[in-house]
Amino acid sequence: MDLQVGPGVFLPRPETELVAGRAIEALADAVRVRGAGTVTGVDLCTGSGAIAAALAAEVPGAQLHAVEADPEAARWAAANLGPRGVDLHLGDAATALSALDGRVDVVVSNPPYVPDGRIPEQAEARRDPELALYGGGADGMRMPAVIAATAARLLRPGGVLVMEHDDTQEAAMARLLARDGLFTAVLTHDDLNDRPRFTEAVRTARPVQGRATGDDDGTMAP
Repeated sequence: MDLQVGPGVFLPRPETELVAGRAIEALADAVRVRGAGTVTGVDLCTGSGAIAAALAAEVPGAQLHAVEADPEAARWAAANLGPRGVDLHLGDAATALSALDGRVDVVVSNPPYVPDGRIPEQAEARRDPELALYGGGADGMRMPAVIAATAARLLRPGGVLVMEHDDTQEAAMARLLARDGLFTAVLTHDDLNDRPRFTEAVRTARPVQGRATGDDDGTMAP
C-alpha cells in the first residue's frame, strides 16, 4: 500500500505493521460476529493515516474514523485516507468523537510515547516532528494515558484497544490498563526485534467515571 508522507508527519515504521495487523484481526472478528456495516474502528493520533488506511484495505465492511490534532500532519492523512473512505477528524484525541461513546469495536493508536529527553535511535526519527514523538514526562506516558482514557470512553463492552508504546513501557502500560477495572485481558506483544512494542486490552462493562465532554474540532471529509 502506497502512502504519501513528507515534512510535518511521522514516517511509518515496519514495527507498526504488527500493530495494524492486530487491529485488523480484532476488527475483522467483530465484522464476522455482527456483520458488515455495523462495526466501527477508530485510529487515534493517526499521523499519516497509515494504520487507518490498512484497516480500510483489509476490513472493508467496517466504518472507520481517524483523529489527528496537528493540521500539518492531517493534510497528509487526508491525502491517504480520503480515497479510502475513512472519516478524518481534526481535533484533540482526549475529547474527540464523543458521539461514538460506547459504540466503537476497536480503538488503535500509535501515539507519541518517547520519554522526554531521550533521542530516538532510528535515523528516520530525526525527520519526525517532536509532536509525534514525545509522550510527555520522564516516562513518556502522559499521551498514552490520554489514549487509554479515550479508548475506555469510546469502546463498547468487549471492544479491543491496541496501542503501540516504547519498549521500556511494558509494565507501565499494563498497570495503566489494569487500573480502575476498565480493561481486562491485557497482553503485550513484541515487535520485529523481539522488544515489547504494543499492548492490547479488552473493555469491560464497567462505566467510565468523570467522562470527558466535547467533540473534535472538525471533520475533514474524504
